[in-house]
Amino acid sequence: MSEENEVSAESVVEAIVKGDAPNGEYVLDGKTIKGKFDLRHRVISIAIRITNCTFEDEVDLIYCEFKQCVDFSESKFRKKFNSEGAIYQKDVICKKVTFEDEVNFNASKCELTGDFEKTHFENKFENSKKQIDFTGAMFEDLNCIGAVFKGGASFNGIKCERGGFFKDARFENAEKEKKVDFSRAEFGVDLDCTGTVFKGGAIFDGIQCEDSGFFKNAKFENVEKRIDFTFTKFGVNLEFQKATFEGNVDFLHAQVSRSFVLHNTEFQKDVNLNCVNLHEFSLKDSRTKDGSDSFPFENDIDLRRLSFTVFQGTKEQQRRIVKKQAPDKFSIDPYLQFEKYYNSIGDDSYAKDVYFNGRMALRKNKYLNRKSKEKDKNPFVQWFWFWVKHIFDYLFFGFIGYGVKLWIPVIWLVIFLFVGVKVFWSDETMIPKTVSANNTGFMMTIEHNFKDDLNKGILSESLRQQFKNKILPISDQAYIVTIQYGSEWYINSYSSNDVIYKAKMKGSDIRIYRTIYPDYKRFFYRLGYSLDMLLPVINIKIADEYKYPSGGYEVYMVIHRLAGWVLIPLLISSLAGVLRKR
Repeated sequence: MSEENEVSAESVVEAIVKGDAPNGEYVLDGKTIKGKFDLRHRVISIAIRITNCTFEDEVDLIYCEFKQCVDFSESKFRKKFNSEGAIYQKDVICKKVTFEDEVNFNASKCELTGDFEKTHFENKFENSKKQIDFTGAMFEDLNCIGAVFKGGASFNGIKCERGGFFKDARFENAEKEKKVDFSRAEFGVDLDCTGTVFKGGAIFDGIQCEDSGFFKNAKFENVEKRIDFTFTKFGVNLEFQKATFEGNVDFLHAQVSRSFVLHNTEFQKDVNLNCVNLHEFSLKDSRTKDGSDSFPFENDIDLRRLSFTVFQGTKEQQRRIVKKQAPDKFSIDPYLQFEKYYNSIGDDSYAKDVYFNGRMALRKNKYLNRKSKEKDKNPFVQWFWFWVKHIFDYLFFGFIGYGVKLWIPVIWLVIFLFVGVKVFWSDETMIPKTVSANNTGFMMTIEHNFKDDLNKGILSESLRQQFKNKILPISDQAYIVTIQYGSEWYINSYSSNDVIYKAKMKGSDIRIYRTIYPDYKRFFYRLGYSLDMLLPVINIKIADEYKYPSGGYEVYMVIHRLAGWVLIPLLISSLAGVLRKR
């Protein structure tokens, strides 16, 4: 560098402080500035345009106040650039600037734009061993489009009245000790990191963005580091279309007032969505080459207490996302959220399937959790009195389908209903209360020619007399039905409406039963009797006409009635949705 192009920092500072520059603007271009550039605690009333210059030594602007625009475009700073607490009432422009050492804008305030955008060449922060510090700085807009940060960078607590723009920027902080920190940053409109590359971890903890966060096509090459979006808050959308995360990502307690967009996004390791509060959870995007729905999550997801109102995605994606829960982080919460959503759009049938699958998965994970080591146990799925509750859970599953498969209790009720018809079919079990013990189920010795009478269908006078002696209301018109069922015969009498006497041969004797209804009516009355016994509380009066069965049948009667008392209240509770409430 020739001496002609060299100027002393002291002379430049003196000229700026005097403020007698033509047109109110100090201009310097293409020079090498030697010595410390010291404007500490000064109030500068003129505009400064020092472009395409090289600052060989430290630049110190601590608590300096600039009333006009400051422009360092295309300049190079070889030593520390310290602007801590400085006030810029207009723009501070650092386009195509290269910072080779530490940069400090800590607590500085720019009432318009802080412009660190690249144009044709990159803006470089070659701070591989130093920190770029914008902690607590204030801007109307912070423009770092295309900027390259070689080392760590802190934007902790930064406040932008409008937006922060980091489109196509590169944070090459691959070393473990180098961090990119946006913790507690506030943006009045957007945070735009479209196409940004993060070589290491990045901290966005506590960010508040009034509008949207854009991370489309962003690349997080954080294989060994975590990307932290915990406690973030976005007033509209948080978008990650085609973004790639190579390491773990944490969204704990994040809030997105509208859409959380994961179209064609790739999460290659674990994702934490614990306690995330969304309005719209959007996974819907183009299909993969094999025709299946694309899916962003390759590893485990923590979905505990995840809440959302709208789900933009396919049912295939829904099923896959809930199955991605790790056993030690399993929760039924996402199933309940999806059930609520599908109910809200009128797909009640699928909503019930989602809930049913959730209860099945919960039971499975509780069993697996019980067998896990103490350090791996999930407190969200632990049961006290495990086996008692496990058995009851199986009963809820087997008898009522967790309150959503209503055809299961209906089938059980139909089974008990028809088993009851079978059990109560015999006149030996279903005896009318109007029939006394001495005229039903009794034995009587018969004449030797009774079989001949049966074949002829004629009641002999002596046999008819024997019936009458047993106080049977047999009329003279009574006759024997010749239709034979095994060893049973039916004796019809017109002395009472629809009264049939059944005769069953027992060796040389005959056993007589009285039945009120013939076979074609018997089924319906046995069905009514079985239903009357099965229904709790409700009395349809059919069972009142019969005696309580004896002879071992009373055991089944207890089971039959108990089934009704259990299944029907459970069915009603399922219809009312009581059993699906948490």
